Amino acid sequence: MQQEAATARIGEVDAALFAIAVVEAFTNVFRHGDGLLDGAPVELLLRRTARKLVVELVYLGDAFQPPDRIPDTNFQDYPEGGFGLTIIASACERVEYQHNHGVNTTRLSCRIDAN
Repeated sequence: MQQEAATARIGEVDAALFAIAVVEAFTNVFRHGDGLLDGAPVELLLRRTARKLVVELVYLGDAFQPPDRIPDTNFQDYPEGGFGLTIIASACERVEYQHNHGVNTTRLSCRIDAN
């Protein structure tokens, strides 16, 4: 992914933050996913358009319904967690959660600078 980000001319810091968001999303599937099919893969798809870099995580399981509003980060919980959704939302231009017939897609988008 870092190579694709460099090719897309995404700045080093933005690319690193986006990579962390992808890792957080991937980790959340396993730590918090409900109804996961034992041994089923998580597909990671990467594509670049003229305006953005998009990563999709596709996996089987119950639908994930994100909160309407991401709760404030509680640093008292460190290091137990609770930062994932905040990190993902902060590092991505757009985050989408979709569910169709038992298949979840988490789509993370990072804007490509036109400069």
